[in-house]
Amino acid sequence: MNSIQSNIESLLFIAQRPLSIKKISALVHESEHDIKEALAVLSEEYQKDRHGFIIVINQDHVEFISNPKNSDLVREYTKEEVAGELTRAGLETLTVISYRGPVTKVEIEQIRGVHCTLVLRNLLLRGYIESSDGAESERTYSISMDFLRHLGVQSIAELPDYETLNAHEFLDTLLDAPSQKEHA
Repeated sequence: MNSIQSNIESLLFIAQRPLSIKKISALVHESEHDIKEALAVLSEEYQKDRHGFIIVINQDHVEFISNPKNSDLVREYTKEEVAGELTRAGLETLTVISYRGPVTKVEIEQIRGVHCTLVLRNLLLRGYIESSDGAESERTYSISMDFLRHLGVQSIAELPDYETLNAHEFLDTLLDAPSQKEHA
């Protein structure tokens, strides 16, 4: 049972959204019944005050959230994170999404050459980007109306050199090449 619990913890830690028990079951290659049992044990363990996370189970979806007892600290950090300037990684990712969106996480990572899970989370928190619903591998990211307002433009096409960069031949070639998608 420990291996199942460890696998579940890893999945919940990296997931950007709640995961269904069915999805966890498929990824871990265990029955939904075994997943539910492991989640019950984990949930009980994470209810103890020594952990910074708790597991929330809502019908058939599960996610890690920060322990409500740490809410003041988390709120302070989040406020600082959202209020501060964008990092270079944030700016690069936002540029890719602005000029190539809607775009998947895998495509962003192909263009940038690095993983971008945390950067995407921060951009979502700031309200600069939006994500589509669906499986993580199919989810697309695009800029938000709030970001357009922030830039003071009415349309994404008003961005500098939008037409040229949106249809840039190098990026088309890069995204059409055999990618991490085929190796995942």
